[in-house]
Amino acid sequence: MHASPRIGGEPVRPCGDAGFDLSADVGAALYRRVMGRFATGVTVVTALADGAPHGMTANAFMAGSLEPPLCVVSIRKAARLHGYVSASRRYAVSILAEEQRHLSDHFAGRRVAGMTPEFAWVDGMPVLVRGIAGIVADVVDTSDCGDHTLFIGRISRMGARSASPLLFFAARYGRVETSEPIERVGPMFW
Repeated sequence: MHASPRIGGEPVRPCGDAGFDLSADVGAALYRRVMGRFATGVTVVTALADGAPHGMTANAFMAGSLEPPLCVVSIRKAARLHGYVSASRRYAVSILAEEQRHLSDHFAGRRVAGMTPEFAWVDGMPVLVRGIAGIVADVVDTSDCGDHTLFIGRISRMGARSASPLLFFAARYGRVETSEPIERVGPMFW
């Protein structure tokens, strides 16, 4: 007789007991649906090419390291921005505020007629104005990740303001509901 598997003394539940099925058939549609269940902030990653700013909306962004200060962006290899970041070895990240949905749409390829994005120039890099945070990073390493490349950047400049972020969940925009001031809510584990 075999003992039931346990983690931390608790029995491991069979897949059917998880409240959802865990399929071994990981196709593109299921992949997008499952990964879309992870709520994220929304960023616009920018780089320069021939002296002009270029950008794309991305939610595949994360803190990499506190010491040294690193961040990571994931860019599809077929995206034009991939070539720009690869060539320039620099990028900027603008973390969007709740009222900047139009910028997310614009940089995701759904151009907004008559809109011209407004940038602040920080160390020669374009950072969108009125975001909740901005970061400038120099690429120090890359990692192949299937049809994407992870660009690991050492942060040279960063700043933030108190405002509500634009969120993305299940292919829809969302918002933070909090009764505390934004500056008081945050990761206390850092």
